[in-house]
Amino acid sequence: MHPLKSVDDPQPVIGYLKNALIAATVGVVIAILIWPICPGLALALPFLAAGAARDMWDGYLPDDMTLPAIGLACVGAMIAGTQAEAVNGITAAFILGSVMRVIRPNGIYYGDIKALAAIGAAGGFTLFFMTFIIFSSSAVIYHVIRTRKASGEVRGGPWIVGGSIAAVLSQVALSHFGVHPQSFLPFR
Repeated sequence: MHPLKSVDDPQPVIGYLKNALIAATVGVVIAILIWPICPGLALALPFLAAGAARDMWDGYLPDDMTLPAIGLACVGAMIAGTQAEAVNGITAAFILGSVMRVIRPNGIYYGDIKALAAIGAAGGFTLFFMTFIIFSSSAVIYHVIRTRKASGEVRGGPWIVGGSIAAVLSQVALSHFGVHPQSFLPFR
């Protein structure tokens, strides 16, 4: 039986709901700030943040959070007029995720792949790729420093959400130095 489905002890469910609500609230606040830059990510972020809280809680990134995030990211792509880039981002996420599942079955899980697909739908291939590089390198560095070994499980949800926010904000920072995100990113 899944730890959150226990009817005997409501404490895990209450703890999870509290963490998910806090994470979703933070996701909404950050979403409001990044709406002008990437509306797809702004719409998907509250669901991704709540899913990341669940992933931190018990290592499971549920479809209840990732599938609505993909749909809302697609709506955001339609608002921004970047539907073709959204298709490229989703496709890249599922191809890379599938290849990684074949190469190392315990390296990335399906919830992580769907979260990356939502980010790909929000900002196209470039945002997906930047998020993937930031999240994977940060998670591995943190895991190696924390455990002093290169193998083991890292919960991807929080790292994926943080990597997506860092990817968007890094593009905003680059634009202040004369490198315009519109020249190489599918953001509007």
